[in-house]
Amino acid sequence: MKFICRIIFLSFIVFFFLFYLFLQNKSGRKENIGSGQSLIAGGIIPHHQVAGFMIDDFFLRIKKQAPSTIILIGPNHFELGDAWVVSADCLLSGDKKVSIKSDTVKEMEDKGLVKTDNGIVDQEHSIMSIIPYIQKYLPQTEIIPIIFKKGSPLSKIEKITDFLVENYNTKTVIISSVDFSHYLTAKLAEKNDKISINAIKNSDYRQIYQFNNAFLDSPPSVILLLGTMEKLGRKNLEILNHSNSGTLLGKNFMQTTSYYEIAFH
Repeated sequence: MKFICRIIFLSFIVFFFLFYLFLQNKSGRKENIGSGQSLIAGGIIPHHQVAGFMIDDFFLRIKKQAPSTIILIGPNHFELGDAWVVSADCLLSGDKKVSIKSDTVKEMEDKGLVKTDNGIVDQEHSIMSIIPYIQKYLPQTEIIPIIFKKGSPLSKIEKITDFLVENYNTKTVIISSVDFSHYLTAKLAEKNDKISINAIKNSDYRQIYQFNNAFLDSPPSVILLLGTMEKLGRKNLEILNHSNSGTLLGKNFMQTTSYYEIAFH
């Protein structure tokens, strides 16, 4: 009888100890979420729809954060207009009006950081191909679109970086819509992707700035994101997905485009 009582007593001790650990672990998770450090502050996603599953995945991840603002950055592929950096304050995606944070766009234009040209942004697929995902998963979220010409001055990028940092809050997510190596076989693309991702991990702005389409299609967009994440202290980089069109389509010897899905915490 004494033996049975001891077993029951020890079982209670073990149960309460495990329950205590559970509560401590649960409490720790809540504290981490409250600090904002577990939130996704920024990311890199593709705009090529062959990799649409990566775009889908990224917005599913940030949906739970319910961001109020997304700053969407990409290349000015066709080098349209006379400004290095262009934004928009009124866009349509299909028959739906895009919710744009127009007051911030105006402030950026007033400060000489961007030029507003709705027609140019409307033709830019690095922005327009992403908007339907935002409207699907985050219909209440406002967007600030920003597109860069290649060779945009680093001084201009730095001024925009400072503006984004000054106006950042934890309800903002900054996304660069960038495709990586272009026009290479999957094998060569893999080699260049390693160079690109190492430069990103090391925040090697000088090397990134010199990249051409064989590495990625918008060095300024990546530099703006990295600089902002660095100044915000959100340098915890997580590679969520990496592939290329050759692998995804089963044609590894064709000219491919490669893709990364990356989150910064």
